[in-house]
Amino acid sequence: MSGGANSKRRPVPHGREPEIGHDASAIAIFSADPSRHEEVAAWQTRIDAAAATFPRFVDSQVTPPVATGSDWAGVIIFASSEDLQTWLDSDVRQSLLVEGEQFGVVTTVPTIVLVEGQSPPPGIAVIMHRVAPDHEAAFTAAQADLLNASKAFPGFTSAVLVRPTSSDGEWVSATIFDSEANLQRWMKSSERAVLLPELREQLSTEFVTYTRHTPFGSIVRFDGESAKVTPDWKTAMIVLLVLFPIVMLLTRFFGPAVEALGLNPGLATWLSNGVSVVLLTWVVMPWATKVFAWWLDPVEGAAMGPTIKGVVIIVILYAITLAIFLAFRSLQFWDYSS
Repeated sequence: MSGGANSKRRPVPHGREPEIGHDASAIAIFSADPSRHEEVAAWQTRIDAAAATFPRFVDSQVTPPVATGSDWAGVIIFASSEDLQTWLDSDVRQSLLVEGEQFGVVTTVPTIVLVEGQSPPPGIAVIMHRVAPDHEAAFTAAQADLLNASKAFPGFTSAVLVRPTSSDGEWVSATIFDSEANLQRWMKSSERAVLLPELREQLSTEFVTYTRHTPFGSIVRFDGESAKVTPDWKTAMIVLLVLFPIVMLLTRFFGPAVEALGLNPGLATWLSNGVSVVLLTWVVMPWATKVFAWWLDPVEGAAMGPTIKGVVIIVILYAITLAIFLAFRSLQFWDYSS
């Protein structure tokens, strides 16, 4: 669980305001006795203070129930999943949870951990909303209508709404069902479709579900009805950017080293290709996708301005890598022994 409005904020990584899902976030969902609101608020303040003493703490936030029957949502953000897990597993946090139980705090569902580039657990829909100025009251009312409708569906467990952790950030709604099948039954239902237009009227941009990155540079978003994926040509540009230096370096250094062992040339080629696939899939492409997420994102990167900026940057990087490998003979597999 995390704390309230008076949370202590640490320096924000990457020079940006913190938002849920960036770096590593945990959403704790709990119910509490309405008659003991002040005690819950004071308890949240103690959780804030404790979390802020842990390394690489970024921010925290708590949002009361948005409608009758909904739950509280506490959010904690750390700079990495490892830092977040250290807090979640700490004895300090466990003792605070026990303390909360003494005055009616009940954990509704297991804490939802969100790490940038990874999907939420099955059965959980995490959706981000940018609310238009002065539309917060109407937005929360629309969310309450969605909550009340979802409660009538089989497998409904909980639903919460989290206020932004920064003044210009995104609201986050989380809807939890007991299985992915029951969640999809709600997400695709006519009851939900009827309520979405009212929600959309309160937003400045289309809502999207929590982002998922694929291994080869695509970013998948959902607008609640259909998927939006990074255009293939953008993915191809990123792959070319990172694949060229990998192939050049492996051909120059790894290939001769394997051949020196006396292996069959075909086996040596197979090993070299295997290493390149591993590097591309699990090391280089995930890093490149994160660096260029602002350009690859099918929603935020779809505008003409970011698209052109990304193309220019990548073309410049093409030129730099080509210049490096053409300028230094020691890096050229075709000429290094001359």
